[in-house]
Amino acid sequence: MRTTISGGYLTEHGPNSLMLNDTRIAKLLEQIGLNNRIITADHSSAKRFIIKNGKPLAMPYSVKSAFFNKVLTLPTLLRVAREPFIRKHKELDNQSFADFIRHRLGKTILNYAAGPFVNGIYAGDPEKLHFKLAFPRMYEVARDKRSIILTAIKKPAANPNKLKKKSIISFQNGMQELPDAFERKLRAAGCQIHTQVSNSKLERDNEAWKYSYSQVGQTHQQDFDEVIITIPSYKLDTVQLPSHISLEHTKSIYHPPVSSLLLGYKRSDVKHPLNGFGILASLSEKTDILGALFTSTLFPVHNRAPKDHVAINVMLGGSRNPEIVQQSEEELIATAHREISKNLGISGEPVFHKLTNWKQAIPQVTLDHQQVLDELNQVEKDNPGLKFAGNYRGGISVGDCLINGINLAI
Repeated sequence: MRTTISGGYLTEHGPNSLMLNDTRIAKLLEQIGLNNRIITADHSSAKRFIIKNGKPLAMPYSVKSAFFNKVLTLPTLLRVAREPFIRKHKELDNQSFADFIRHRLGKTILNYAAGPFVNGIYAGDPEKLHFKLAFPRMYEVARDKRSIILTAIKKPAANPNKLKKKSIISFQNGMQELPDAFERKLRAAGCQIHTQVSNSKLERDNEAWKYSYSQVGQTHQQDFDEVIITIPSYKLDTVQLPSHISLEHTKSIYHPPVSSLLLGYKRSDVKHPLNGFGILASLSEKTDILGALFTSTLFPVHNRAPKDHVAINVMLGGSRNPEIVQQSEEELIATAHREISKNLGISGEPVFHKLTNWKQAIPQVTLDHQQVLDELNQVEKDNPGLKFAGNYRGGISVGDCLINGINLAI
């Protein structure tokens, strides 16, 4: 999670926003002093666009809009209307996300709605994502109530942690304000924060965990009652663990590469009104991008772009097209500019760019991910005081990670 500001443009190198829908997150933001720094996304963020036949078409965002949209045809809507009458699949617990959507809502919804949604969240392949583990709340509805359509229409069950009104938020100077606020709070509480650490080693000695590490050429060692390892799963091999601890499955989690490219344009050079959250590519669309966020539309009065300019954050790569991130910076800019120009009616060249390459981006919750969870559960059971946490376990969103952290700390 990192933010930079240059040339009047604010670039998010990681997450662009946070869904605020839980009282525990709201309380946490207050505790770390961010209440007066919160900014809420523009109301237009409710609208999302799908690239279909080279054009950005608005997805339905209400019952009324569903009947006048150009993405989902009448036969598709009739197929969706059948969903409450379709029986629960006998392999629900082991289905891929794609299989679940095809069974309940049909192939067209997968191609033009649910599939792009997965690309936007996971940069992943819906055919390989484990439905139950990647979308646990939707799975619970399908398991207990069967119809996801009727559940969405009905008044939701009481949830003491749910905010009455959810909102997409960021902070006045970007998402990096969140980890910065945590750092200030921890230091004020007397906590030690060490960076540039290497040669990490963890050993068990009677009732204590001995942690040794190198920093600035010196070796240090400390004893702890409990240790929580929160580094990415692909970095777990940088910590030397006791020989009896095996993390074979956890270390093999696939993280597809993703390039995040912020492009700035003169407002007069962009024909599209950019009146929404952004665009996503349908699964059947031949395009070299995953999608794009209209960042200066989301938070229009908070230094996202200079006056009379717009900022568009283009995402490339992922499981759909991992090879593309091997292109040079100039090639990636040309590719992104070409694709969004034809989709958004852009006539001029970009006047700003900022590229972030993630060689290993979002962990994929694939069909064999249960082996990862079983392995971690067993290691924690056999080694009291040792915990593992991260976006490969319990949800990849910023909100999920915050809630998991809160639950772990209680």
